[in-house]
Amino acid sequence: AALADTIFVPYARPGGAVAALVMMLLEMGRNVYTVQDRDTEGLVVLGARALCTDAFVTLFRGMEGVEGPETNDPGREGRDPFILH
Repeated sequence: AALADTIFVPYARPGGAVAALVMMLLEMGRNVYTVQDRDTEGLVVLGARALCTDAFVTLFRGMEGVEGPETNDPGREGRDPFILH
């Protein structure tokens, strides 16, 4: 996580090890994102950016190494990896 520029944290228990990691990453200037939900308010208070689903998909589609709508999984050919089917 310390080597990444952008980190996604879906949940962290307040006062837990993941919350401490998030604080450290934010202090290092990393971009920390989470989902917009009442259960992630603690992460937002620490400084993580909460994203709605559409913003989350847009953000990660633009990142290097994230493929377009096709997947490499032969069982899911042609399916968008960001949309639950």
